[in-house]
Amino acid sequence: MICELLGVPAADRERFEHRVTNLIATLNDPDAPLEKSITTLGETQQYMRQLVAAKRTKPTDDLLSDLTGTDLTDRAVEELMRYLTIAHTTTRSALADVELAGQIIKAGETVALSLRAADRDPIRFDHPDTLDLRRTAVGHLGFGHGIHLCLGQQLARLELRTAIPALLSRFPRLRLAVPQDQIRMRPTGIGVLGVQQLPVTW
Repeated sequence: MICELLGVPAADRERFEHRVTNLIATLNDPDAPLEKSITTLGETQQYMRQLVAAKRTKPTDDLLSDLTGTDLTDRAVEELMRYLTIAHTTTRSALADVELAGQIIKAGETVALSLRAADRDPIRFDHPDTLDLRRTAVGHLGFGHGIHLCLGQQLARLELRTAIPALLSRFPRLRLAVPQDQIRMRPTGIGVLGVQQLPVTW
């Protein structure tokens, strides 16, 4: 089904590479946003407490029901995708001469783009290096943009909106079992960050 949706193979090189990247990411990396989000949430305990604190404004004792589908959870998901920027780099080929910030990019030239740098642009986001789960991070490039927008973006959002409240409900003291810099990342050749091992405790 994925191959049919992507139309693989394709004659156009850039489109082919993009579609293959999407195919590999769809098959191998559906959990990458969740893995990285848990890594960040585990290291940043005050943000976990913010999510748990949302329970206090609700009459129910079911934390999962309190957080699933709430505005706070939705904002947290978008901010996590902005802050983490799972697909961190990409390349594009210019179809025509274009000037960008005083630099001429000629038709046919290939440029490397940093989605992570764009998502940390202080012109676009106030205090971009700060993780703020209450931020309205509309316009981030965590899922790409335009014709290169990730096909699995809605699935990733659904996973995060469901899994984070579920984890906090079941394991409210969830945290990393090792320092963040000791977490082993999964090697990848497609520019999508993933976690190889994620030791946690509760």
